Amino acid sequence: MKKLLRKISMVACSLVLSITMVATTSSASFAIPSSAAWSPWVVKSKAAAGTSYGDWKTGVSGRGGKGVTLSLSQARSVSNTLTGTIKANKSNVDASLGYTTSKSFTRTASYSISAPNKKKTYTIKYRNVYKRTKLNQERCFMINGKIVDTEKVVGYGNKFSHFDYTWTAK
Repeated sequence: MKKLLRKISMVACSLVLSITMVATTSSASFAIPSSAAWSPWVVKSKAAAGTSYGDWKTGVSGRGGKGVTLSLSQARSVSNTLTGTIKANKSNVDASLGYTTSKSFTRTASYSISAPNKKKTYTIKYRNVYKRTKLNQERCFMINGKIVDTEKVVGYGNKFSHFDYTWTAK
């Protein structure tokens, strides 16, 4: 149904432009209506879109042994991110999300494991975890105050949530 409506609106747009062309060909110059333009991109709606994960990064490695504990405790710089196609301006996106997507901030990564085997090297890895929000963006082409076409794109806001950890022994 949406595709049919889009085709109808495109035909209507072509018809309006064709009528305008016929009307203006009798004059000396061709002119598109002065009120024909694309609106700015805006975030029309948003929805929770699950969880997104960063890449695994090595935090710390060390040899095991009787009574050995391997710990990772470091301050990390993180930030909220945008992915996918973002066409709306940053202030509109940030206002829709309710958080800033350009500033970094510090969070502490802290995790410990028992490393009892002296023949193995233990490695703790971590990754960033984000709460994801789908951003439905749209802009409209208007002629004389009437919408004749729309474009839509999807992007995602990723708000830092916490660190995820894993470890290996080799």
